[in-house]
Amino acid sequence: MRLPHALLTLGLLFALNGCATIMHGTTQDIGITTDPSGANLLIDGQHHYKSPAIITMKRIDDHKVEISQEGYKKETVEIKGALSWAVAGDFLAGGVIGYGIDAATGAQRRLVPESLNVRLRPLTTQETSEEAKNLVEETLEQLKIWRYEGRITQEEYIKMRQEIVASPGKENLAPVATPKK
Repeated sequence: MRLPHALLTLGLLFALNGCATIMHGTTQDIGITTDPSGANLLIDGQHHYKSPAIITMKRIDDHKVEISQEGYKKETVEIKGALSWAVAGDFLAGGVIGYGIDAATGAQRRLVPESLNVRLRPLTTQETSEEAKNLVEETLEQLKIWRYEGRITQEEYIKMRQEIVASPGKENLAPVATPKK
């Protein structure tokens, strides 16, 4: 009697879950390495990592990886979903419900590329000076906003502006902390 119950339970498990969900789940680990290593990784505009890293990503979504390191050009790589072979099990097992579950959870997809190895390109002297100029402009604009919002006084604004404009190397231009409101 146990064998029929076990087979029935196994059958229900496959019928109520998608084959892809059972085979490889709703997430996928993506390995990211960079040359040079230690680059900043920004995943989907919100999750920060350092390379090398193994990042667990949801299969249901496409993802954007921004890679940056001081002195190098910023790189952006798209990780997209493609239909997985495991979804074929839904049709072989006759599981329309299983296919629906796989589609809803993203398990029917696999993310490609499955790993990233990005060689960063050094900035040229012209690009470095252009980047520094843009950073100065952005920082000065932020100071204006803070002054307008009353987060800093006119005296603080003048002092910080003079320091930014006089910065010889322009390395650390952005104010370290946001002023209190």
